[in-house]
Amino acid sequence: KVFGNFIHLLVGTLGRQHGTNHEFQRIPPSDEFSRLPVGTAESTQGITRSSFFVHTTVRYSNYHFSQMELLVYFILLTVLSLFFFFFGRAFIMGGPYVPTDKKTLRTMISLLQIRQGERACDIGAGDGRIVMALAQAGANAVGYERNPFLVFAGNLWIRKNGLSTTAKLRHKNLWKADYREFTAITLFGIPYIMNRLEKKLLAELPHGARVASNAFSFPNWKPVIKQSGVYLYVKE
Repeated sequence: KVFGNFIHLLVGTLGRQHGTNHEFQRIPPSDEFSRLPVGTAESTQGITRSSFFVHTTVRYSNYHFSQMELLVYFILLTVLSLFFFFFGRAFIMGGPYVPTDKKTLRTMISLLQIRQGERACDIGAGDGRIVMALAQAGANAVGYERNPFLVFAGNLWIRKNGLSTTAKLRHKNLWKADYREFTAITLFGIPYIMNRLEKKLLAELPHGARVASNAFSFPNWKPVIKQSGVYLYVKE
């Protein structure tokens, strides 16, 4: 009901912007569907046609919706469904989107001791804030993220901050990525992926590569230091 009222308000606003007045009428629940000629103002049977946009309205619950309203309704539901699908898939395949706070971010960058021009990667990059911090510290940084909404927003943020030449988000599955080119890794994972990710990184990272993990540790790989909830690992 609330969402229906929102759609009515939205489409009514669009109609007023086009110089058209919309009058939305409450339809009794018992009404039947029928069709009326263009220009008919109301119907006791729940379906009307009006001269604006030459559309047909259909009753849903106690309200009727025009074709334009139904289109807006469908687009919003589609966008919301895709949004929650990609966030849910990220949770299952890797970890949920949880932004790293500024204090922890500074600790991660400090522990990694980024060298000018080295290749760095943020696994599960989210909105790109860690990728930008790596680039600002001197790295050529890339972030792998499964959620295309976050990739798009993050790259806009990177461009806005003038870091497009040294920072980039890519829509990529962390399990299918190749980490052999990177000497600095950041991640904010979740416990159930850490064992598998440990094996992958140990198999692919070059010797001397450093990994800064926020909050969660690897089950077997021993950190060289733990500071403010950040674990630092070095590939021997």
